[in-house]
Amino acid sequence: MYNIELSELVWGRRPGNELGDTIFRRWTQGFVFSQSEATSLEQFEGGPCAVIAPVQAFLLKNVVFGNEKQNWRECTEEERKNFFCLTLCEILETARLKHSSPFCLVTLPRDRKQEGHASISDQPESSQGSEEEQLYNGFIPDTLLEDVMRALDLVSDPEYVNIMKNKLDPEGLGIILLGKFRQEFFPEQESTIQDSFPVYHHNGLKQSNHNEKVMYVEGTAVIMGFEDPMVRTDDTPVKRCLQTKWPYIELMWNTDRSPSLN
Repeated sequence: MYNIELSELVWGRRPGNELGDTIFRRWTQGFVFSQSEATSLEQFEGGPCAVIAPVQAFLLKNVVFGNEKQNWRECTEEERKNFFCLTLCEILETARLKHSSPFCLVTLPRDRKQEGHASISDQPESSQGSEEEQLYNGFIPDTLLEDVMRALDLVSDPEYVNIMKNKLDPEGLGIILLGKFRQEFFPEQESTIQDSFPVYHHNGLKQSNHNEKVMYVEGTAVIMGFEDPMVRTDDTPVKRCLQTKWPYIELMWNTDRSPSLN
């Protein structure tokens, strides 16, 4: 399903003679689905992973959370096409240049038949503060803190927001951890962090997959909350990557060997 216009839009055009034809063709291989997994993108050689990996991540997210089927891995060609188009649109809509004009997409949610207004504050009071977890996956950019606080009906005066930025992000890293945010503004709520959740690993290179079949590797992540040598699993790069967010995480894969990042 190679398309020149789409390829140039995603990867850009060759920058003159500074880059050889062979390398540039390798980098702009296009999007090719695996024959072993309906929604798995295959990568022929090293190079285009900088584009393929984030597209694959968004695609998997949309397939898992936007699929009404009980088994999300069963996907028809038409369904796959729709998910893929949705994924590229979602990425490109958020990748605009800073100096470009603002835009707004006017749509109705699938379950709504009439126009109306929806707000984050329409949720029950007991669920206040949980929406930002879904939006930012545990991290709130400090540039969006004012918007999040306003959406949650918190004091959102710029001066107060700056005070909160300094308090919640004293090192000036530009991100605010969800745990600190919830502890500051919703201390009475119990943590919504799950003790365990499914994880999916994907590597688009055939040679890095078992039997050279490009497929998802499924496993279970367990958040311990403390280090327990009795349940230590492995020390793979995948685990070390996840430990940057969950220091005491253990991974149990459904296969005999841990997936490869190479």
